[in-house]
Amino acid sequence: MRKIIGKPLISAVLAALLILSVLAGCTGSPASSDDTSATNSTNTAKEETNMSQNTTVTTITTSADDPAALANADDPGDQDAGRFLYKTTRGTDLYLYLKQPKTRVYDRAPLLVHIVGGGWTHYEVKNYFSYFGTYESELSKEGFAGLTVGHVGSDNGGSMEEIVADVLDTFGYIAKYNDVFKIDLNRIVFVGQSAGAHLGLLLSLADHSLLMKDCAYTGFDYHVIGAVGMATPTMLYQDVETGKQLFPDWGGGPVLGNLFHNANCFVDDTDFRRYSPIEYVSASMPPVLLLVGDKDTVVAPKQSYLFNDKAEGVGAACTMVVIQNGDHSLQPVDAAVTTPSAAKFYWQMIQFVQNLVK
Repeated sequence: MRKIIGKPLISAVLAALLILSVLAGCTGSPASSDDTSATNSTNTAKEETNMSQNTTVTTITTSADDPAALANADDPGDQDAGRFLYKTTRGTDLYLYLKQPKTRVYDRAPLLVHIVGGGWTHYEVKNYFSYFGTYESELSKEGFAGLTVGHVGSDNGGSMEEIVADVLDTFGYIAKYNDVFKIDLNRIVFVGQSAGAHLGLLLSLADHSLLMKDCAYTGFDYHVIGAVGMATPTMLYQDVETGKQLFPDWGGGPVLGNLFHNANCFVDDTDFRRYSPIEYVSASMPPVLLLVGDKDTVVAPKQSYLFNDKAEGVGAACTMVVIQNGDHSLQPVDAAVTTPSAAKFYWQMIQFVQNLVK
């Protein structure tokens, strides 16, 4: 269903998004048989993982902190509450931020997962967790947990396969200590903007055999019940309006080419298609909410239009909201007026997530 609405104020959109992303949940898969009581020391198990064309050494860790001590932290202004080191790869420590629900409605909480955008580059996610972590949100009070994910990226040599594996390894880490975390990994909702939206949509639709082959953690699974994507790159092999490769230059380099082992999508677009969410649209896919600014000059709005049209063609549950006069960040262009109001925009996202667990 295609629905056209206006666009909220900058702060409201970001706040709504950020709030949304930290406050949803899932009841994780059972803890693996080798689960042990967490200790304050970091236990590591090193393994050679071929995550790209080169061999990358990945270190699996319990955590920089004791999961048992932090899992129920109330986050009283402390950004490190709920911060866990889940693995180290390419010499980079990768953290996840897990926020327990304000109200424990479910024995295992459904999980709202936020993936940071920004051209598939690596981020330290602490600031995002702090900004998104409004503890009094409706979703938190309704029993949702929230997860903010950091991953290796193009700025430190990471490939698309590695980024996907990093995101999924946060679920492997949670599953390993799920006797403590009590998360329902069978009820996951992704929310993201730009590159983060691409990853969320890809992980919601693509077959697990493609996505999990490079994971460092094993013996876990997950199930997505819905996804929210803002300014989403749905097809990586070309920009459908310009005929050029999407993001041919970002931060001084050919980002997508680097992420696909210096490949050229016009010579061989196999991998670019393999990691394009639009390739996995099906009648059985989970519900998707797409938010797109009609004045987006970074990701062509037609990317979302084509995804929505394909979803409608197979009878999939997809709703697209076109934000008139909205740019790539869903912010107003120049002095243009956007609708709906900030409150309406916020509640539309909240209600979409709420309906997924009813």
